[in-house]
Amino acid sequence: PPGYGAPPPGYPAGYPGYGPPPGAAAYPPGYPPQGYPAGYPPAAYPPQGYGALPGHGGGFPEHSREGSRDRERREEKAGRSRGGRKEREKEREKDGGKDGGAASAGGGSSSSRPPAERSATSPPEGLTVLVASTYVVRGEFVLQSTNHGKPVYKKSVQVNGLDVMLYFWDERDGGSFSGWWFGPKVGGEQVWAYHPDKAMAPPASGWKVPYDGPVDPSFIIAEKPGHGPENKRSTDKDKKEEEKKQRAQEEEAKRKGLEDKKKQLEDMRKRQEEEYRKRQEEQQKAEEEAKKRMEEEAKRRQEEEQSLKVTVEQRRQEQKSTLSIRRVIQKVRAATPENIEELEKELQQTLDAELELCGSQKQRMKEESDKGLEQARTRIEQINLARRKELEKKEEEEKKKREADDRVKQLIQELANLVETAEGAAAKLKEVAVQLEDNSEFSVADVERTVQAVKEQGLDTRLRTKACTDFILQRGPEMRDPVPAMPGQTVENKPALLKLLQRIYESTRAAESTIVAATGKKDFAARRAAAREKTKEMQATFNKYDKDRDGVLSKLEVIKYSKGEYRFNVPEDAMTRIWTHLVEEGSRGVPLDRFHCLKVAIGTARERERDMQRRIEREEKEKVVSEMKADLQETVNETAKAVTESEQACAKAEDRVQAMQAKAKTMLALDMLTLADEADEITREAKAAVAQARKQVESMGEGVDKRFLVDLKDFLSEETKQLEARMAKVDARLSKASSLSTRFRDQASKKRGAELEKTRTAMMKVIRRCQSAEGLSKEQLFDMFDKNGDGEIDESEFLQFFQDANKTCNEAKEGDDSGSAKANAEESAGAVEAANSAETADLPADALSRLFPNYVDEGTTLTREAFFRMVRLYFKVVKDTFLTDSLSLKESTTVRRLEVGEVVEVLEGPRREEHTSVMRARVRAVRDDAEGWATVAGNQGTMFLREGGGLFKVVKETILTESFSLSGSNETTRKLNHTSRKVKEGEIVEVWEWPKKEEVSGLTRMRCRAKSDGAIGWITTMGNQGAKFAELL
Repeated sequence: PPGYGAPPPGYPAGYPGYGPPPGAAAYPPGYPPQGYPAGYPPAAYPPQGYGALPGHGGGFPEHSREGSRDRERREEKAGRSRGGRKEREKEREKDGGKDGGAASAGGGSSSSRPPAERSATSPPEGLTVLVASTYVVRGEFVLQSTNHGKPVYKKSVQVNGLDVMLYFWDERDGGSFSGWWFGPKVGGEQVWAYHPDKAMAPPASGWKVPYDGPVDPSFIIAEKPGHGPENKRSTDKDKKEEEKKQRAQEEEAKRKGLEDKKKQLEDMRKRQEEEYRKRQEEQQKAEEEAKKRMEEEAKRRQEEEQSLKVTVEQRRQEQKSTLSIRRVIQKVRAATPENIEELEKELQQTLDAELELCGSQKQRMKEESDKGLEQARTRIEQINLARRKELEKKEEEEKKKREADDRVKQLIQELANLVETAEGAAAKLKEVAVQLEDNSEFSVADVERTVQAVKEQGLDTRLRTKACTDFILQRGPEMRDPVPAMPGQTVENKPALLKLLQRIYESTRAAESTIVAATGKKDFAARRAAAREKTKEMQATFNKYDKDRDGVLSKLEVIKYSKGEYRFNVPEDAMTRIWTHLVEEGSRGVPLDRFHCLKVAIGTARERERDMQRRIEREEKEKVVSEMKADLQETVNETAKAVTESEQACAKAEDRVQAMQAKAKTMLALDMLTLADEADEITREAKAAVAQARKQVESMGEGVDKRFLVDLKDFLSEETKQLEARMAKVDARLSKASSLSTRFRDQASKKRGAELEKTRTAMMKVIRRCQSAEGLSKEQLFDMFDKNGDGEIDESEFLQFFQDANKTCNEAKEGDDSGSAKANAEESAGAVEAANSAETADLPADALSRLFPNYVDEGTTLTREAFFRMVRLYFKVVKDTFLTDSLSLKESTTVRRLEVGEVVEVLEGPRREEHTSVMRARVRAVRDDAEGWATVAGNQGTMFLREGGGLFKVVKETILTESFSLSGSNETTRKLNHTSRKVKEGEIVEVWEWPKKEEVSGLTRMRCRAKSDGAIGWITTMGNQGAKFAELL
């Protein structure tokens, strides 16, 4: 094969088709195009020690994993991927192992059928691939399982560590992937052969190798001997004949395959030779044409080069001359007063020599030379002027520097005077501080006076040295030496200034060190003086009680000293210890040098006496505290009982609240609210019990004697801590119960609102039907409700109307339908569906009774104004139309234009206009109260007005109040916030009175009814700064 060179020893012979085409030195690209000849390579190839085919990894393309993966990647790029491996494995796991399922009978016909005659419902137990160009699949296969309703076969031995599977794949990945496949894994990405047949068993021939290649005629599948139903009872002789027959078939198939392959290769070789010859002829022709074009191009270029050469030479001479002139012009422009005349002469000589050679640049060079000479002369004048100014400036600077130098000398002298003053103060400080060194006779007062004198003199010294440093900080920039006016000039002031700075530093350091030393000596002198005074006091005290003046204190004198100084009687044992330790043998008492030890001994004896007294008091106190703890324990037990009762009340409230939650979906809103009230009452009782228990806990420490409160603090803290922890849990449980109860009440309110809205909708359908059927105005409709004619509608009249409404309105409706069925059908499809609906409303008396109070302003009856508000109908403009002064379109005049989004209130109608058959209604615009007739729906079904516009959506949380005005004190506003109902963002409210401005607060307010629970009141639609709280739907 290509790329192998000479075959190694043992290379199998007899496999044609691998030599280059006749007349070619090498293989053309892509040759051979379809793999290797049938039957090649044999099972023992490649021989040991011989490499693999170039570019194919460790084996042949149709055999190797790498080759198969390369093919899969190419297929993905070409749009022929067999689908993701994970998806196929999931499908295989779903279908694999299931023998049930109907076999796929459709899907196209196969090129051939298995050779053996078998049952249509019984697949063969084993198969044999007799001859194949791909040795991987050659061998015996046994039935293993099913996939997609068809059998799966597995090769009896592995190849290169891989299983070889024969399986069927249905059309779930597309029709091009449905058929029989050879691969190492069912549904895997690597495959070796493919057949599009969809029969229940693998076809005998017609297999494509590789799966996207041509049909391999050498690929033969036969049923494995001994596995067919008709061969189960065959004898050994029949088996041998069958094997012989199979070998013959195999040899015949191999021979045919080789012949077909040879023929294919020969045809391909001829085609390639013809193509090669044509390409050679075309190439020769192209080369001749290119040579001719190149000759013509060379001639043209030679002529152009000759012409260009003359032009270039002329331009070169011009450029040389202009460059020479410009070089001199540039020198003239940079001239100085010293060389200007010499450069002018050089410029004139250059112009005389080169100007005539400049050709077309002659005039330009003349102009440039004149301009350059003029610029040079101007520049020389500027230089001379600048030099004069520089000289004047230099003289002025020298004068200023001399003045500055004199000023610096004056300042240095002033600083020197300040430094001398500071040094004098430092010397005086040292003289004052020396007095503390000779302090042998100083008293404490003398030491304090001397220290005070040191402090005062130290302060004076510091102030004087600070004056020096402040002077330097303020005048330092002025005292710096000016820059020498002339090079080599000496600087005289700087050394003097440095010496003064050094003197300031040394004076400051000397003063500080003197102050520090004086402070240390002061402490020593003060302690020494105090010790002398203490010694004198002790001597005086000793002499006071040494009555016999014998220089020692006897026992009697010691007792008098203790009583006189400390009011303490020295016990006998303490006196014995004092005498044992302080009085030397043979001495009559305590000497002066041990008087301080006597003082300590008496203090120790006195403290022993006090400690004994404290022990007695402590024992008595512990006894009292123990008795008080016993009394407090009873109070703790009573308080714990109260806490337990509060826990029981809490558990009762929790049980009631949890029971409510289960009934929320099935109960009516009224029953839910009653149940919520009961739960809230139980919760309040539980909270009261908790409050009472907490009060008892807080009062446990009351009445305790303050002397023992500290001792009982830990006991009370431990007991109250446990009780408070229990009460904290009860608080959390009650809080949760309250939240659940509140949520339940909200659900009840929403359900009540939904029930009321359902009743209101049904009620309005009945009212609209009756009003439309009988053509009633609002006044006439009110009179139908007001049976007794007193101008108000009570609840009984309200209910009576709806009891009679179905009968009355339905009769009127039947009469109307008999004459104008078509008109009513058209109207019902228009903007007044509710008014003309013939549905029977479900209006129970109890539901109407719950709805009636929502429309009553005050008292128990419905006024005429409240009734009109209840039955009014709003339309929203959905397409621009006109407001006219009459029903007829021909005879009316326009009042104004109605724009999209406007809201109008229906005053009369809708009615059908006779001439145009459009639906018209008399309306009043909410925006400016303009009245007139407007078109509701055109005669072709176009809608101009639709029912709606009376609803607002809350876009920012606000409150629902009873009154229109919000003005008042801060306390009134705070109470409103706590007592009014909150209207949350997203709630829908129905307009009762359109928004108007409240003059005091500047807020825009609207009276409305909440759709969620039927609550009625005033809300703010726009703040006084333009913030929106509600907007029209």
